[in-house]
Amino acid sequence: MKRFGSVGKYLLPALAGVMFLLAVAYAIRSQQRIPLKSPPVVPSTNPFGDSVAGIGFVEPSTDASTQSMISVGSQLPSQLQ
Repeated sequence: MKRFGSVGKYLLPALAGVMFLLAVAYAIRSQQRIPLKSPPVVPSTNPFGDSVAGIGFVEPSTDASTQSMISVGSQLPSQLQ
């Protein structure tokens, strides 16, 4: 059953080899590092000498923490922006 003759014997392996080389070239090219750029806008800085920052959970001091309301805020007006 020789349907394809020399096409199946020579052309298909050659085509497979070319496709393999293209795949390797693409993989190498896609892993090149992109040069770092400076940010378009300078990041903000803290103008004050001392600051307080935190991240996490605010928990009440009572044991019934599932039903208690917690007030979070500043004692002075216009402190939070």
